[in-house]
Amino acid sequence: MGPRHRILISMLLAAIGSSCCASSAYAQEEQQGANTPFMEDIEPLPGKRLDAEAVDVEPGRLLAPPGPSENWFGGHRGQFSHRFDFTHNHPDDPSRHTGFGEPLHGMSWRNRPFHFDTFAGTIMLQNLIPGQIEQASSFFDGFRLGYDFDHYWGAEVRLGFGQGRIIYPQNVNISGKSQLILLDYSVLFYPWGDTKWRPYALLGLGAAVFQYDDMFGRPRDQSQVSMPWGIGMKYLIHKRIALRFELLDNMTLGGTDASSSNNFSVAGSIEYRFGGNSPSYYH
Repeated sequence: MGPRHRILISMLLAAIGSSCCASSAYAQEEQQGANTPFMEDIEPLPGKRLDAEAVDVEPGRLLAPPGPSENWFGGHRGQFSHRFDFTHNHPDDPSRHTGFGEPLHGMSWRNRPFHFDTFAGTIMLQNLIPGQIEQASSFFDGFRLGYDFDHYWGAEVRLGFGQGRIIYPQNVNISGKSQLILLDYSVLFYPWGDTKWRPYALLGLGAAVFQYDDMFGRPRDQSQVSMPWGIGMKYLIHKRIALRFELLDNMTLGGTDASSSNNFSVAGSIEYRFGGNSPSYYH
């Protein structure tokens, strides 16, 4: 057998060996493919997020704009319960209003959270000592300093003064004057949130001092616990200026001689807004 025949035989054997190896590899791939699911066997992903199976985890707080409501105070039961969690202090909070009262865009009450105003109105003073010392309505004025710590909540300190005319039923020929001093701290609730028209409810606690002369001309002082409560409205006319109107019952709890009374007041003011961090100002 010559050298040429040896070469041909070697090439033939190599070809037969390669074919056997390829057949073995193909058989192994066939066997593995039988155990692998086809694309039709794989569960498709949900077409929508709502189609996915719910996962029971503890979600973070979702700040989503509230939906429409059917009544001015706050809609359906529990619809705006987020107003009572005291977490809406950022000027750009998406839950900062309920949709009523012309919601503010591009500005916010929280941009300038502090406010100062001087108010003026009238107060209907009740009798100090029934049958002995009676009071007439009085001019009522003073000033307030407050802070809105949330889009739905605020607080303020008030110092008010009233001077009334005293009538002595036991001697109608004489009369006198009484001086009322009110110092109290109140919390304000804004049901509509960050809106141009901003109604509020107010409840406070403080002290009331009545200074007057009795029918014998002797000066008297009566200190009482006061509890103002009522409603009001604010209207933003400028980024720093707001109009304010309120109706309050300046309730006082009886002291040594004076009885408890409901002293209703009607007052208006121009509120000046200030404070806040400069980067949070829109305009």
